[in-house]
Amino acid sequence: MAGGTTVDLRGGWDKVWNTISASFGGFMMLMTILGVVLIVFALFKYFWDKRRGGSPNAGALGWAIALGALLSGPGLIIPVLLSGFDIIANAVAKIFSDNIK
Repeated sequence: MAGGTTVDLRGGWDKVWNTISASFGGFMMLMTILGVVLIVFALFKYFWDKRRGGSPNAGALGWAIALGALLSGPGLIIPVLLSGFDIIANAVAKIFSDNIK
């Protein structure tokens, strides 16, 4: 917040990720979409098996979520986390700058 600037971790990541994505065309977007679909399908199957009274396989759920997060991480999970960190860091910086004045 020094000099009126704010923390923008997401903006930096977007520049890096857009540069990488431009090199691979639509492959990175496809990777992100497949990761999200994998996570949603794994959760749906887990809760469906649990509802039907069967024994849901938590190990398979963990592996599916891990693989889905790996695939969708750079395009979805990292930007969401960085946006959260931006909000927290800017709020803390605002509190400290208000108390210093």
